[in-house]
Amino acid sequence: MRTRPQPDNSAYWWWERSPNSGNSNNFCNVNSDGTANANNASNTNGLAPFGSTSATRDGSESEVKGSIRYTEMQGAVTLAGDGLNRRRHAGEAGTHLLQKGGIVRFDEVFTFEHLYEAGTACCNGVRWKASTQIFEARLPSWATTVQDQLMDGTWRSPGFNKFTIMERGKVRDIQAVHIAERMVQKCLVRYCLRPLVLPRLIYDTHATVPGHGTEQALARLKEHLRWHYARYGQEGYVVTMDYHNYFGSILHAKLIEMYGRLPMDDRLLGLTAYLIDCFDGDRGLGLGSEVSQVSAVFYVSPVDHVAKDRLGVHCYGRYMDDSYAILPTKAQADELMRAVRAKSEELGLTFNEKVTKVRPLRHGFRYLKKRVSLTETGKIVMRPQRDNIVRERRRLRHNVQSVLAGDMRPETELQSWESWKSHCLTLDAHRTVTEMEAYRQRLLEDAVLA
Repeated sequence: MRTRPQPDNSAYWWWERSPNSGNSNNFCNVNSDGTANANNASNTNGLAPFGSTSATRDGSESEVKGSIRYTEMQGAVTLAGDGLNRRRHAGEAGTHLLQKGGIVRFDEVFTFEHLYEAGTACCNGVRWKASTQIFEARLPSWATTVQDQLMDGTWRSPGFNKFTIMERGKVRDIQAVHIAERMVQKCLVRYCLRPLVLPRLIYDTHATVPGHGTEQALARLKEHLRWHYARYGQEGYVVTMDYHNYFGSILHAKLIEMYGRLPMDDRLLGLTAYLIDCFDGDRGLGLGSEVSQVSAVFYVSPVDHVAKDRLGVHCYGRYMDDSYAILPTKAQADELMRAVRAKSEELGLTFNEKVTKVRPLRHGFRYLKKRVSLTETGKIVMRPQRDNIVRERRRLRHNVQSVLAGDMRPETELQSWESWKSHCLTLDAHRTVTEMEAYRQRLLEDAVLA
């Protein structure tokens, strides 16, 4: 048994056995001989939530700062004075959760149904993990406990699981959240942040936006190139932009100020600010958090509106922090760069100068790890970058050696190759695929002979 105080100082009685599916009024315990013994349940008995005692943070400066902001919002204390409240406009976003007064409300977002759906979605793709299976089996209890904590303002993040990965030669520090916190973040993103943020993004914003992945981003780039060629041919300039350490440069105060202009109530804004401030320091968001992904797409949207709304650039697109713009003249390209730099500095962002360039369109450019060129006849050619091909050759050698050593199954090696091959066949890389297939065949033949 477990007891837990209710608001009226009475007790919840928690049974730690499974519900008796044959009788909604009974619970079932197990006798020593393996038989079931039904015992009547009363006094609002329920299942004890798995892991109801969660790990807490070490009281870092960011945790204290976020906790104070979150606690203030639970008491409807306005963030940084009442200025942000006055700047939020009622009826601004077309979302089904907008209630009277034109704002999204905390209690309408964090319902049991929403939390349960979010928790189920968190399990997709990782059900092979034992911890995920346990979480999903006890999801109703988790959702009930978390909802109670959210409503009374006592919910706290259990902390991050920090690790480092190497992605295409680049070291990335990941701060993954516990699956129970992922449930809260997914619920917040799905029923509050995303419905409010998406209408404020330009159409050619990609990444984290449903239906706007890399394939759609490249398709829009081709459409822009065709539009430009129909009017100017190969003449023109392309501006490619990339931010240096983008996630690590996002200012917490600026981001929270931007969220403060959205029509959400103070408790939702307080929770959002708390989740942002959980990351150490006054700037930077961690990879592995869904709130971070949505925030990263939203944060640089003012730059997009400078290009689209103020300067009227038709051929402009962005995938997270990688952007491009295609313009008829060098003067227009330089003007865009000056305006974008000025707005980026206001956001505390700096460009990666190795990638951020203005170049003639006829010389081609790189975008999303692809080499893009526009021929004299108007044909658009997209090929993989050379470092991608070099990396795949190394992977092929490593995989073949691993199969010979018994460290990798042959079907796993084949799946790895077919995946890379299928991706390249979506590009103008038939010759590259043919040569790589021949190279792989030689590796396998040499391995057999050896």
